[in-house]
Amino acid sequence: MLFFLFFQEPTPPLTLDSALREALRSHPRVEALRHELAARLQAVKGARVLKAPNILLSPGLTSFSGTTEELLALQPLEVNGTRSARTALALAELHGAQAEAHSSLLALSHEVQNAVVALEQARAHQKLIEAQMSDSKTLEGLAKKQVELGTRPGIDLETLALETLRVENLLTQARSAVKSAETSLSLLLGRPGGSALPVLAPLTLPPPPRPMEALLASALSLRSEPQRAAAEREGLQAQQKLLQAEGKPDLSPMVRVGSLFRGTPPGSTGNGAGIGVALSLPLDHGSRRAQQAGLKERLEAQNSRREAISRQIEHEVREAAEKLTVAQVILARYETEAHPRAERLLRASKIGFEEGKTSVLAVIEAQRTHRLIQSETLQARYDVLRAAATLDKACGLSPLSLPFPLPEVYP
Repeated sequence: MLFFLFFQEPTPPLTLDSALREALRSHPRVEALRHELAARLQAVKGARVLKAPNILLSPGLTSFSGTTEELLALQPLEVNGTRSARTALALAELHGAQAEAHSSLLALSHEVQNAVVALEQARAHQKLIEAQMSDSKTLEGLAKKQVELGTRPGIDLETLALETLRVENLLTQARSAVKSAETSLSLLLGRPGGSALPVLAPLTLPPPPRPMEALLASALSLRSEPQRAAAEREGLQAQQKLLQAEGKPDLSPMVRVGSLFRGTPPGSTGNGAGIGVALSLPLDHGSRRAQQAGLKERLEAQNSRREAISRQIEHEVREAAEKLTVAQVILARYETEAHPRAERLLRASKIGFEEGKTSVLAVIEAQRTHRLIQSETLQARYDVLRAAATLDKACGLSPLSLPFPLPEVYP
């Protein structure tokens, strides 16, 4: 038993890809999308079937002349094209649902990605404050020795103790932020809110943005908005075909039975049964023409809407690419200029404090400056990660390495 306790394999780090897979397996939003797509597929299958036959039973209650036939059955053949138009409309609704499902899954994946980034940032910030807490206690201990030796006034020790208390408060806030970030990610992964999460695999910084032409081409081909617009246009065209088909004649094989319940009428040699063909001749008093005109206007509106969608996508891509470029420039400045200077300032202040040449206020100010630069550098790093995620989302790219687990649909 002790062998297994001491030699138990460590829990592997949680990668972004594994977190996304876990969320897409267990999140109820994904299950709802599966059911919605399955329902749309069943609607397509139902649209391909002929309309149900119309069976009319009308037994005569008072006399033989109460009705001309007691059974009338008609089966529309839909040779006028209503079935194919109805199927095209169901397919358009299915394609729209698929585009909506892709958009929802993309949004969920980026929610998980942002939650992973937020948790890694919160944990990194906590480690940063813990290191600063250690530095504050070290300086406080050094000041205590100097006060005991009489080389530094006692007020300096009180000042450093207050600074240590301030850092303790920052550490408490950092730990609370970590718990909050862990809860958010756990719920997205389908785990209980209070469950512990393993160590996260380090996130790598993205490269500079690709050329704008490649980004726009990716966005226009992968974003769900143009696909939804195409599905809506497909649906409007299917409605036009359905209206045209409903205005055409149709054939219906017919079975008639004149006497099914009341027996053979007097003077008749049979029950009046027979097979025939009915020809429907739909008339239009202007309603169908008005609907066709309305659909034509809606198609024109859809064309304009598609152009507006393309412009909006281009705006989002250009804005996201610019934000990523700026975030990378800012991070480079912090890492190459601001952070090294803050390190040198703090180091010089500590040396001067140990030698009694630097005042306690100067070393506290150096500590605060160093803490601020470290925090801002950390924030700049995660601003780059968030900007890259925003650009991927604007381009319709998923952070998952494989396609989304949508159910296979073969209409």
